[in-house]
Amino acid sequence: MTIGEGTVILGGSIFSNQIRLGDHIHIGMQCIIGHDAVIDNYVSISPGAHVSGNVHLQEGADIGTGANIIQKRTIGEWSIVGAGSTIVRDVPANTTVVGVPGRVIKERPAGWYL
Repeated sequence: MTIGEGTVILGGSIFSNQIRLGDHIHIGMQCIIGHDAVIDNYVSISPGAHVSGNVHLQEGADIGTGANIIQKRTIGEWSIVGAGSTIVRDVPANTTVVGVPGRVIKERPAGWYL
């Protein structure tokens, strides 16, 4: 596992193998991060989220409390995954996705977070 600068990992989180964490990531309590996950810079994962194997969380993604992301999914840059959502498809950049299964409820222009 590689861990970038300024990354914060809170208690009770479980990590599998071959995980890459970028810079300035926040991982809340009781999260599970599966094998071969890639988590880019500025990602926030709220408590109790489950990230399966081979998932890519792109820069600035925000994963809500208790969200579940199945294997081999990509969560686009600066996207928001709502609390309790289950993600079964890739999430486009700059969107908000909620529900089970997750569906896009909001789209934002690139650079909206600035």
